[in-house]
Amino acid sequence: MEYPLVSVIVPAYNASAYIEAAIGSVLAQNYPSLEVIVVDDGSRDGTPDLARRFGEPVRVIEQNNAGPAAARNRAVKLARGDWLAFIDADDLWLPDKLKAQVDYLRAHPETGLVHGRYLRWTAEPDGTFGLLPALPAEQSLREIVSEQSGWVYPELLLSSLVWIVSVLMPKSLWESLGGMDESLRCGEDYDFFLRASRICRMDKLDRIVAYYRIHPESTTHVVRDEDYEYTVVQRALNAWGGTGPDGREIAPELLRDRFYRLFFGHGYQHFYRGKPEIAAASFRQALSRGRVSFRAIVYWILSSIRCLGSSK
Repeated sequence: MEYPLVSVIVPAYNASAYIEAAIGSVLAQNYPSLEVIVVDDGSRDGTPDLARRFGEPVRVIEQNNAGPAAARNRAVKLARGDWLAFIDADDLWLPDKLKAQVDYLRAHPETGLVHGRYLRWTAEPDGTFGLLPALPAEQSLREIVSEQSGWVYPELLLSSLVWIVSVLMPKSLWESLGGMDESLRCGEDYDFFLRASRICRMDKLDRIVAYYRIHPESTTHVVRDEDYEYTVVQRALNAWGGTGPDGREIAPELLRDRFYRLFFGHGYQHFYRGKPEIAAASFRQALSRGRVSFRAIVYWILSSIRCLGSSK
């Protein structure tokens, strides 16, 4: 069987500790037709030099720091394949990821994007990584996770259930959506998948396809002043409301709870990172969602007291 070329997109920023393992896991795929495009986003630790050691089929592009959305957009413009897959420079793929997903999409032309399950790999207290988390002894008998597959716009409003390291899609889908929004320094992938869920079916394979490293330097673990997850969800609601293309509507109480949790989580992070003004505003927003929470009230009061103390 002739397999189509898959372009594997790797945005990288100061990833010298991980980039070789990430690229190695791509080149170890049991899939015969792929290229790797690494876009170094202004690293200062020798990341691009390490990537170049692999030679062909790895291409390395360097740019000034502009964020992962800009790096991925640039890579896709250079991609020769008709299919796109993505891996961050600190993550790993299992060897059969690409073949399983290409086979699935070829067998299910009604599906516009496929993703899969992944295992979290958490750093030790000293920042190092031990053994890989063990895979389940038995594989699921289901082909897909039915409750997270299909026209999943309503489900995506409640949770970012598509993880980019696990995705395969046709390049035409990326191009039809105009790529990723470079104004978002975080949550750009969540925004993309929400937009994709408006125009295509998205299926989740019930198999583990990747390892996702969790460490303090991860982009998703950097605490930011803006709550990007809230921004992305609110933008989607402003554009399309709570009803999916298939007519299913998200329950208002679920959205209220979703926003409460987003605001509370954002406030909690900043409360313990010394930004009481942001914390107080976030806890106030959480309480404005109509959910009575003694915990949120206490944190809002404590944050407000800290604000008064810091203003003296």
